[in-house]
Amino acid sequence: MKPTLKRLTTLIFFSVMMSFSFSKANAGAFNSDFKAEKTIDKMLSSPPTPLVLSSTAGGAVVCGSNITVSITAVSGFSNIGTLQYSVSWDASKFQYVSDAPLVINGDSPLVNNASGSFTYSWSDVSGAYGSTIANGTVLATITLKALASSGTHMVNITATPAVIEATDNNFDEVTVTTQNLTSIGFTGPVQNTNTLDTYCTLQAAIDAASPGHTIKLLQNISEGLVNINKAINLDGNGKTLTSTSSISYGINVNSPNVSITGLTVFDATTFGIQVDCGSDNFALSNSTINSCGGTGIGLNGSDNAVLTNITSTNNGGNGISITNCDNTTINGITTSGNAFGTGFSAGIGL
Repeated sequence: MKPTLKRLTTLIFFSVMMSFSFSKANAGAFNSDFKAEKTIDKMLSSPPTPLVLSSTAGGAVVCGSNITVSITAVSGFSNIGTLQYSVSWDASKFQYVSDAPLVINGDSPLVNNASGSFTYSWSDVSGAYGSTIANGTVLATITLKALASSGTHMVNITATPAVIEATDNNFDEVTVTTQNLTSIGFTGPVQNTNTLDTYCTLQAAIDAASPGHTIKLLQNISEGLVNINKAINLDGNGKTLTSTSSISYGINVNSPNVSITGLTVFDATTFGIQVDCGSDNFALSNSTINSCGGTGIGLNGSDNAVLTNITSTNNGGNGISITNCDNTTINGITTSGNAFGTGFSAGIGL
């Protein structure tokens, strides 16, 4: 029988559909095999080694001094392609000073600092993708200035503001764990020996003290005008107060029953120690006043003062000036190099 156009069209359509069905079945089988193979490969391959980061620092810091925090790759920095993390601290306890991140495989991380935080973001874009560094390598150091004088505080690796994440050279996510070990204790250069509290400045310690308390210097300090307006004992502990006041005394005493011992006052603009009228029963012992712009020690209307083993040298006035004072006792005074601007010099001016 001679085929018609309709019959030929039907046969062609049937053949095409059979071929399509066969191809689709084969494609489905191939895709299933491919997916199974990938699943098996993933099951047989080991997951990326976790990356362990730590933050460490010295155990204690004196108020006003700097401390360095180290961010270290403890282990697991193997074939790493990207890394990101944050470091956070209390901005009322620390002030950011500087940072020094490590250049890895020729690539410098992007870092940013804000009040109370530091962010780190690194990508391996030079050479072969994925870098390995030795365990214990320091990734970055952050230098902070201590603003507090007591208590402890942590500087931690955190996920704020930048999240913690890492990938390897296969772009697989790497688990990052953190060890925050920076329990930093604060101390101050000045201590109240009655309460054992420490302070950032001598003036702060005096302001917080009660009459009769003893304030002790734990280290040399630099400070502006120090005003002693209550009956306290100042133990210099053999340390030096370098005056940074631009227009005034090193120490101004304006309270009765103040004692100062074991202190060097250096470089005050005018008088090293000025004792005001009515500040009776003042006692100064085993102390040195040196290189001040005016008289070393000035007693004005302070009765019953006792000065013992005092050295006053190289000041721009008298070594010691005593005005309108009754019953002053002096036991061992050394003065030298004291001279007014006109060249007139005097050890003790009465």
